[in-house]
Amino acid sequence: MCSSDLTNYALHPVHATVFLCNSAADPDVIIQRIHKTISSLPAFNISFEGWLTFFNDAGTGKHTLTVGINSGRELQALQKKIAEELLDLIAAPIKYQVPWEGSYFDSYNKWGFPFVGTHWRPHLTVGSSASLSLLEQIQKKNSLLSFSTVPFQNVSLFLINGDAHRSEEHTSEL
Repeated sequence: MCSSDLTNYALHPVHATVFLCNSAADPDVIIQRIHKTISSLPAFNISFEGWLTFFNDAGTGKHTLTVGINSGRELQALQKKIAEELLDLIAAPIKYQVPWEGSYFDSYNKWGFPFVGTHWRPHLTVGSSASLSLLEQIQKKNSLLSFSTVPFQNVSLFLINGDAHRSEEHTSEL
């Protein structure tokens, strides 16, 4: 494994992106709206389904190693409520180097983000790398992980600027 692969793999914390947008709004306004939106929702369970790789990921231009999430429709409903609450704060669509089609095109045109709706595959992003062999090594070394069901009770917010992620130290409970 070369160091550039390791660097690419480790740039982002493990996360689940529910919604992503470009906004010029004050972060406190975004936080207040998200908190208002999710505070009325009940907690729900999610189950982890095992390893999933997004090959040639449009967001990273690399291969992205993830863990699939099954939440029924609760996580997709949470996503849509957040997207609706932030719609008037979106300054510009997220830029991608691919043409979107079908549901991805419709979502991109409405929300500025192509993955809002039932076509979105909820997942935890572990990391991205141009090296498939690196991602295969990670899966193999962690093949005995137990993927189980856990309560989904909190949402944490991050401001993202390129490869810099800043936690807003704000967690909202469902």
